[in-house]
Amino acid sequence: MKYITKLILVSILTFLCLQSCNSHIEKYTKQENKIISGEGLEAFKIKQTSIDEVITTLGKDYEEINHNEYSIEIIYKKLGLSFYYLLKDEEKKLFTIKFSAPFNGITDKGFKIGDTLQSVIDIYGTPNWYSCDACDVWRATYEDIGLEFVVNRDKTLPHFPLNEEVHLQKKITRICVQ
Repeated sequence: MKYITKLILVSILTFLCLQSCNSHIEKYTKQENKIISGEGLEAFKIKQTSIDEVITTLGKDYEEINHNEYSIEIIYKKLGLSFYYLLKDEEKKLFTIKFSAPFNGITDKGFKIGDTLQSVIDIYGTPNWYSCDACDVWRATYEDIGLEFVVNRDKTLPHFPLNEEVHLQKKITRICVQ
């Protein structure tokens, strides 16, 4: 009898755990979420939310990457969310949130993953462009509003200098709030 009771209890706990995980997947990939420029999301804000709060909310189904003893990235692949905090920050406050597929979100100006970079530039103006020799992307950054839009670079062209005309037609693959 005790075995059956334990089995039922374990089954119920497993079910509740799966429901919680599914509700996060539903919330962040099916429902539209608002990406707040320079802040993040309603539930997770840079400079305010700690990584411990993120993990408490979203659970432990994540990958962790140490970026050269400078920062840690916590990646929730199923949600299309990544959170960064500085190793030297004892409070572990977020300093960047990265949004990629399958995340379903829209910025306060109406931009989402899959839009062209040209549409962003039509509203926000000329960005600061960044890439590196080992990078497969170009980043269009707007430091004044804390947003960055990322597109895959066209590998059929020389990496440098940037061919802006070609890359403006590319679809956004990632949005970052900093």
